[in-house]
Amino acid sequence: MYWCSIDKEYIQFLKTIDSRIPHAEYGKEYFKPFFAPLFERNGLVYVSQISSAKPRHNKLKEDLDFFKIYSDKTKKLISVVNINFMFPVPKNKITFVKYSEIDKYRKFENLIEKSNYIHLLKYELKKIDEKNIAAKAEKLYEIISYSSGYENIKKRCLNFLKLEKIVLEREEEKKKMV
Repeated sequence: MYWCSIDKEYIQFLKTIDSRIPHAEYGKEYFKPFFAPLFERNGLVYVSQISSAKPRHNKLKEDLDFFKIYSDKTKKLISVVNINFMFPVPKNKITFVKYSEIDKYRKFENLIEKSNYIHLLKYELKKIDEKNIAAKAEKLYEIISYSSGYENIKKRCLNFLKLEKIVLEREEEKKKMV
């Protein structure tokens, strides 16, 4: 699993299909990267995003589409992953983030702040891998796309097949224009 950023215009396009697509822009003071690859379907890579923990997250329980990440040291909740908002991305719209180039994405007050942020990103990615979120994301995709039942979770999730269809049609149109 790797941190990445997604093309801004592509995100804006997806938001015209479903306004629940996660934001990519938070200004230079704050960077909220996506992580990928969760899995691939029809040549598209599924990505998701991590969020800082909020007080309301303490009350929520983990589910098929929601995971918590705790600090090993303090045992406090530090972040959450909502894979119900994962979405498909053409490979050419993904830029993988290198820690050595993190300054391109976010401004830091000093080197200590930068170092702490990189440490946090590495820790979160390690926990994402330990929780096997990629496999769980693929399972969620299958359930939401092809199973009956699970109505409450389906309401929370993006319509993965609809997004794929529209994105693939758009990519085909672009190829015809070249």
